Amino acid sequence: MGNNIEEKVTSRFTIYVGCFLLIAGIGLLDYLERWEICFSIFYILPIFIGTWYLGKRAGILLAVVCAVAWYLADFMVAESYLHPMVPYWNSSVRLVFFIITVMLVSNRHKELEKEREMARIDSLSGLLNNGSFSEVAQKEIERSRRYGHPLSIIFLDFDDFKSVNDTYGHVLGDKVIKDVGSVIKENIRSTDYASRTGGDEFVLLLPETAAAEAEAYIKRVQKKMKESIILNGNPATFSIGLASFDLPPETTEELIKQADKLMYKAKQAGKDRVVIETAITSEKS
Repeated sequence: MGNNIEEKVTSRFTIYVGCFLLIAGIGLLDYLERWEICFSIFYILPIFIGTWYLGKRAGILLAVVCAVAWYLADFMVAESYLHPMVPYWNSSVRLVFFIITVMLVSNRHKELEKEREMARIDSLSGLLNNGSFSEVAQKEIERSRRYGHPLSIIFLDFDDFKSVNDTYGHVLGDKVIKDVGSVIKENIRSTDYASRTGGDEFVLLLPETAAAEAEAYIKRVQKKMKESIILNGNPATFSIGLASFDLPPETTEELIKQADKLMYKAKQAGKDRVVIETAITSEKS
């Protein structure tokens, strides 16, 4: 996780530096060319880049810097104006135009992010769908193998879910799935990932998490679900498999398979329990 943060900070710093250098270059061209050739339209480029990749606040900062750079380029040309307030008025109008651009770009970026996020989410549980989970899990596997960090995965299956649908109907069954998703989301860390992989099956991936911490986490979630999901006066129960790896397998499929096996052991042992296998090292180490 530390490496991830460092990468993000480095990336943001690089974008900031690139935008400021671009603004300086455009301002210099504006000054050198004086009134013959106008380069001012290109100030939109660093504003767009900054807003898109760094956010609205960064975009507004860059908008102010662009307005100042444009003003300085005009000021150093030392052209005379009919009124001394003209350059200040021009700079204010440019700044307003730049800020409007920031708002438009920021809103469009948010819309695209929302659409992208909706495409990644299982509509019923609110958790990641299979494709999105496989994508992030593969990245975490590679990171775990590269840096030697532990990785834990949890496979959770609702006990006797078919009887819930048969007894109470699919409407209540869907509500139960939503409730399970809500409990998981409320108790998951920002660095973890959760997915609904089937009708009543869920997978949770806990990066940089060893067995003891993963066990404490899933038992807390199990307790929360029993408290939150009551059917005909009885708490819902879950069979859970927890696999913790020192060195995970190379693929998401194999990773899930290990936890799935442990979940079936929990089913065979009488359900409503957690079966744990710790310090697993993949065969392809």
